[in-house]
Amino acid sequence: MKKKNPLMVVAVILISSAGAFALIPAGVVHDPISNGGRMAEAAAQIAMWTQQIEQTALLIRQTHAQIQQFKKFSDYRTMIDGAWGVALERLPDNAAANICVAPVNIKAIGWGGEDEFQKVLGVTNGALTALDQLRGVMDARPNANIAVIRDDLEAVWGDVPVTRAGLAVSAAHREMASATVFAGGLNQAIAEKRANIKRILDEVNSGMLVPGDLERRMVILEAEKADVDLMLAQTVNQSNRIAIHQLGFDSNRAGSAEMNRLRERSNMLRMQSSVSFGMSLPSSTAKGVE
Repeated sequence: MKKKNPLMVVAVILISSAGAFALIPAGVVHDPISNGGRMAEAAAQIAMWTQQIEQTALLIRQTHAQIQQFKKFSDYRTMIDGAWGVALERLPDNAAANICVAPVNIKAIGWGGEDEFQKVLGVTNGALTALDQLRGVMDARPNANIAVIRDDLEAVWGDVPVTRAGLAVSAAHREMASATVFAGGLNQAIAEKRANIKRILDEVNSGMLVPGDLERRMVILEAEKADVDLMLAQTVNQSNRIAIHQLGFDSNRAGSAEMNRLRERSNMLRMQSSVSFGMSLPSSTAKGVE
């Protein structure tokens, strides 16, 4: 690259200055002080614009950094919470619905046609009706009547004798009636809890809940599950009550058998004593005669 001649540069500057002065109208006097003020104002304006551009560039960089932080936070929440805008498919639960809600269909396991007991009029037919009414209470049928449970129990298992042995029978009947009502109420409670849990899961699965509402739904869901655990505990308690009375009933039968054995032994000894006394009576009479 050729170096520029300094003389040529000076000549260009002089020609340019001469041309600039030639453009000044006649009668206008060049004031170096005024030109210097304008140059200072222009320099100040340029400096202000430069500062504004730098501030704008700084704001752009800060905004960009904030956007990046928001994006990182959004990616983190998506990783933690999942894609709530997309609904998941429900798992198959038909088998769970059948086992948790619907009682066993007695007709489907062999009792579908005409029962032999239905052909017999009188007490047997009435006992069969009572048995069906008891099952209706346990299955929580809409038309079930719990007020006739005692009559139904006595119709199926016999009347309670008004004796000491009848107390054990009466106690067993009471617990049987209590267990029957409890079974029906348990079926209704299971159906209700399952409907509540399904409703909450559907709301969670809809993808429309914000994290705060989602957390509240999960708390309610845990409370529903806790109620199910309490129902299970009540079921165990009811089973324990029945087991206690069953044990008492067995002990009553064992005690009655022992009492009968002792009574028979006492009668046998009494009979032996009578026989012995009868056999010794003639010999003593003979001695008296002698």
